Amino acid sequence: MPASEDAKTLIEIAIKRFLEEVPALAPLKLVFAVELKGRGDVQLYRVELKGAGVAPAITKEIGEGTSEIQKTIIARGLLARYRG
Repeated sequence: MPASEDAKTLIEIAIKRFLEEVPALAPLKLVFAVELKGRGDVQLYRVELKGAGVAPAITKEIGEGTSEIQKTIIARGLLARYRG
């Protein structure tokens, strides 16, 4: 099995476990990025959850326009002034 398939399997397991702990998120449609770091390599995956009972779509297609917002910016209430 290629390494990318291993990563997808691990992401699927993590999503399943997370949704078991926070079942209120299961019916929602969510799209987010997962960043896997290891040995000088960073792999980015786009994860799309389409609601309860539907398998997650996991791709390496992140696309343009992704942004990272630091937790401290949100905690201080500075999100309105954040320009990314």
